[in-house]
Amino acid sequence: MATIASQGSGKTSEVCVAMQLMANTFKKYAGPTKNYLTPKEFETFMNTEFNNFMKVQPPGTLQNMLKDMDSNMDNKVEFGELFNLIIGMLEACYVLFLKNLSKQPC
Repeated sequence: MATIASQGSGKTSEVCVAMQLMANTFKKYAGPTKNYLTPKEFETFMNTEFNNFMKVQPPGTLQNMLKDMDSNMDNKVEFGELFNLIIGMLEACYVLFLKNLSKQPC
């Protein structure tokens, strides 16, 4: 089976590798047969993949994030819903990076 990172010929771009990694990471938490995370799987994802970020968040942050992300209000976090959150986090990290080019902010 071809993956995003192996399409075409030549060297795989870093962006394609990152996209494949994000898709594979989502499936690691969702499992092989689902295209969504339960609230508990979302909590595990956030506490594992964004451990340093979550350590400094006030109580209730996960519940608020879940509520804000769940655009169709089905109590599931679909791939697009989760990565809208991650894109926002990436944008915030990039802004910090631009302010302090000598350090990796995230």
